[in-house]
Amino acid sequence: MTSVPVFANAKARGIVPEWSRLGYGNFALASSPLATQAAGGPADVVMLLGARVGMFTGTGPRSFIPPGAKVIQVDIEPEEIGRSRDVDVALAGDVRDTLRVMMDRARGRTFPDHAAWLDGLEQSKKMLRAMNDQPASRETPIHQSRVAREIADALAGDGIIVADGGETSIWMAEQAIVLNAGDWLSHGYLGCLGVGIPFAIAAKVAHPDRRVIAILGDGSAGLNIAEFDTAVRHKIPIVVVVNNDQGWGMIRHGQRTRYGSDRVVGAELGATRYDLVAEGFGAHAEFVTTASEIGPAIKRALASGKTACINVITDPDQPHMTSVAMAKGSLPEGEVELPYYGKKKLVPTA
Repeated sequence: MTSVPVFANAKARGIVPEWSRLGYGNFALASSPLATQAAGGPADVVMLLGARVGMFTGTGPRSFIPPGAKVIQVDIEPEEIGRSRDVDVALAGDVRDTLRVMMDRARGRTFPDHAAWLDGLEQSKKMLRAMNDQPASRETPIHQSRVAREIADALAGDGIIVADGGETSIWMAEQAIVLNAGDWLSHGYLGCLGVGIPFAIAAKVAHPDRRVIAILGDGSAGLNIAEFDTAVRHKIPIVVVVNNDQGWGMIRHGQRTRYGSDRVVGAELGATRYDLVAEGFGAHAEFVTTASEIGPAIKRALASGKTACINVITDPDQPHMTSVAMAKGSLPEGEVELPYYGKKKLVPTA
């Protein structure tokens, strides 16, 4: 009715199908320079529908909401409205009921033409997904976006994707196209790692007729690896893909950017055979070291009808741009930045 695009956080992807012109699974696209240029400027009104204010919706430097935009906040909990930022219009109520009232009031009205903005957003969405196509085409070392693309293409919008890990979840979020609410499960930006296998098990139990693929970082895999036993014992046929870059990627790449390649501490892991671990629990197992084998391995795992683990050895030296961007910036003399924990003053020792 209004041609207003909808941007979703990790909990709401698929509420509006992402193959449609109005559905966007990455709300960072709202501040895309290409889209802003096409629209003739940034968004002037942003409506938060049941979305709690946080790092990307507050007032800080990472917020996608333009500083000059009017903000409408709809939430069923009145105390949440305006709790972390000032809002211009506060609507306390259930999102569904509120939208129904808005739709009723909108009928017969004329709304601005958003075609130019939507064109820019559509191009931004395509560019984000295709940004790493060239390095992803190589056979080895396997680029992480290739793994994510193979998973997205294998499901083709018909199945549930679970993403667990730091950089791993971001690689997957860029490639996934989510068509239905509940078809994307992840830990959100707070990064509560280790949820991948439990989420996948729960999704398959709730929807036994749906295909479920979970992608885990190798660090995340280690947190709940024994849940393969749970899935095997209860005959729950989920497919788990391990993005094995042999380290805590987001931490490692942040340290390399900030301190130098020779100062990585506590972020390296081995080329662990998670496939053999899963096989020991009775799962179908695949070990992949070349890119062209990812797709066939996924097909075999889905066809096995069993709990399955696909251990993919990926490039340990391929950072996601997010990790690099968060670690950049100059620091005053006598200060050090600990990734995710902020700036700390150096205390001289005797």
